[in-house]
Amino acid sequence: MSNGGLIVTTGPLATVHRELIIRLAAHHRLPAVYPNRFYATGGGLISYGPDTIEQYRRAAGYVDRTLKGETPADLPVQAPTKYELVINHKAAKARYHSCRCRSYRMTKYRQQARADSARYPSRL
Repeated sequence: MSNGGLIVTTGPLATVHRELIIRLAAHHRLPAVYPNRFYATGGGLISYGPDTIEQYRRAAGYVDRTLKGETPADLPVQAPTKYELVINHKAAKARYHSCRCRSYRMTKYRQQARADSARYPSRL
C-alpha cells in the first residue's frame, strides 16, 4: 500500500457526488478529509471546516444591524471564527482495523525515542 490521502475541497461538484467520493475513498482504503460535517456523518472518515450553525448566528447579527439602519456596505466582512473537527470512528475502525502493524511499529519507535532522550539529555 502506498502512502497517500485525499483532501476534498468545497464546491458544488463535490457536494453533488459526495456519496460516490466517500464510497471510492473507502473502497481504496484512502484516508480522506472533507470540508463539511455532512461528509463524515455520511460515511466519510474526517471532516474539518467552519461551524455552519455559528455562521448563521453571526449572520443574524448582520440582519439586526441592517434592520436598525446601517448600510450593508459599512458592515465589515468576517471570516469564520469557529471550526469543527468530526471523526467518524465507525469508518476508521472499518477501514484501518488491519493496520495494527503500523501502530505497533510506531509504539516501538516512540519507546526507543524516549529511551534515547533519557540516555542523552539535551544541553540547551
